[in-house]
Amino acid sequence: MRPYGANRKLNAHDLEELVDCYRRGTLASELAERFGIHRQTVVAHLKREGVAIRPQVKLTAPVVEQAVELYAEGWSTAAIGKKYGVDASTVGDALRRAKVTLRGPVADRWSMIDRL
Repeated sequence: MRPYGANRKLNAHDLEELVDCYRRGTLASELAERFGIHRQTVVAHLKREGVAIRPQVKLTAPVVEQAVELYAEGWSTAAIGKKYGVDASTVGDALRRAKVTLRGPVADRWSMIDRL
């Protein structure tokens, strides 16, 4: 993710392209990256143009199936989350819904408190 900078204004051609791409199925996050603006700015532009916003789906069924396979291969929820652009807790929730028994943490974070 790139750091925030000055607001980038979209000209009429860019705005028309943004709306067209979104209507053809491009994700708001992909458009944000493409146009160098924040995802919420993309959504704001689309709403101003009267475009119905699709619900944001973090992990689709095929992605969850792949995540289950990766987890079984030993990948961590954090690594899977990084691969799919979501938080490790989102991956953990999806795995639990898929009836996967999660492994315990690699390190006991609470034992670190005793050392302080």
